[in-house]
This record gives sequence, structure tokens and C-alpha cells, in this order.
Amino acid sequence: MSELLISPVEQALLRRTEQLNDLAANMANLSSPGAKSEKTFETYVDGEIIMQTAVDHSQGALKPTSDQGQLALNGLGQFVVQNQQGIEQFVRQVRIEVINSQLKTSDGHFLLGQAGVISIDATEPWTVKADGSIFQGDAFIDKIQLTDTQTQVLQGFIEQSNIDPAAEMIELIKVSRSTESYQTVIKTQSKMTQSAFDQLGGL
Repeated sequence: MSELLISPVEQALLRRTEQLNDLAANMANLSSPGAKSEKTFETYVDGEIIMQTAVDHSQGALKPTSDQGQLALNGLGQFVVQNQQGIEQFVRQVRIEVINSQLKTSDGHFLLGQAGVISIDATEPWTVKADGSIFQGDAFIDKIQLTDTQTQVLQGFIEQSNIDPAAEMIELIKVSRSTESYQTVIKTQSKMTQSAFDQLGGL
């Protein structure tokens, strides 16, 4: 349906529905490692109201774990990984393991170092330093590639989501009530329009 055929109230309802969908997505990602809060809001562009989404890239809480394959980041940087098609991607959290003498993430992507795909001896334990340097014993293997050199790598940690459940719930209630109000207005307008047609039909 063209926006020209949608009343201002119906357009407002569509915007509230979009906000509700994003709030629901935030709530669903509360326990997802490294998930970032997203907020959809109204803004004016050339005199028209449009919806925009802003992502909160602030650091989530860092939780220690006994799994030394878990790598988290303290800072704004991201890991650089490569999928099976050779395409590089950027991620905040990885769980890595040695597969065929290469470091791979749990979803099968290669963890990249300064020299590309990181090769490592699968029979020897390995450690990761805060600067991303990988060692086996005293032997330097490679340095994990990061998008920000000031970011620290934490082995055995998980970055939790930065989504505030209390704030999300308050906003969810607020937007839900606004949505219900617009739905009530639309139903009232629909009844009034139908009543007017019925009266015209009786003439």
C-alpha cells in the first residue's frame, strides 16, 4: 500500500510496530555473547518523519570462563575472521579451536593473524596474550588481527550483551501503550467512517 493512502495515524502505528520489533530483538539477545543494544527512533528528513536505528557499541561486561578457547575483547576493536569463501568478517566474540593445524572459530571461520590464516601445532597447548600474540611455550606463532590495536584480547572470557533488561522493559511498555492508543484511534475512525457510509446509504 502506498504511503500516500495511509493516514498519519496509520503511519505512526507502523513506526511504533517497527520499534516494538527492535525492542523484542533486544530482549531476545539479552543472553547472546557480545550482543549490542539497538534503538529505533523517529527523525525528520526533508520535512518527513523516518525511522533510524542506532547501535550502542559500548563494552559489555566481561565474564571469566574455564574454556580457554573463548576469546573476548576489551575495547572497541573486533576480530577479523575469514569464511570458507574467503570473505573477511568482523566479530566481537569467538570460540576457537585447532582444526587441521589451523585456528578456526566454532562456526568454521578462520581466525586471521598478521600473516593470514593462523597455523599452529595441534599437539601443543597455546596461550594468547593481551596484545593478541599467540605462543606455544616460548615460541611466538602469530598475532591476532584486530581492527583496533588499542583493544586487548582476553583468553578465557566472554563478553556479555550490553543490553539493559530494565531499560528495555520500560521502553517496551511505553511503546506498547502508544501502539495500543493508535490502534484505538484507528478503530474509532473506521467505525465513524462506516457509520457515515451507512447513513449515506439510507438516504
